[in-house]
Amino acid sequence: MYGTDTCIMDATYKTSKYALPLFCICVQTNVGHSMCGSFMVSTESKKAIHEGLMKFKEWNPGWAPKYFITDYDEREIQAVEEIFEECTVYLCSFHREQPWIRWLKQIAHGLGSNQDEIIELMRRIAND
Repeated sequence: MYGTDTCIMDATYKTSKYALPLFCICVQTNVGHSMCGSFMVSTESKKAIHEGLMKFKEWNPGWAPKYFITDYDEREIQAVEEIFEECTVYLCSFHREQPWIRWLKQIAHGLGSNQDEIIELMRRIAND
């Protein structure tokens, strides 16, 4: 019923002492975004992520989201694109902005007090 428009895949990376990355799949419902499932993998390989997503697709044969939001991780992006060929993958805002902020904070770039203004302009460009 849900998940035909936009799905979000978020992974826990190095947040526990165990080497078992957890991937959460979230969809928009009539009451906001809800986690509809998760899968754990032994390695963070494209193959492992692909297998986890394929299991969801097998359990939900009509599942064909138009959009997927992922972290900036080529393995995740490639797995989604292989399984959902008509799907467009977008990066989450946090991972889109993280490298901007790191670059702006570097003293060598000489931006000083203009950092906040620049990041706001970059957000406006990205959101248009």
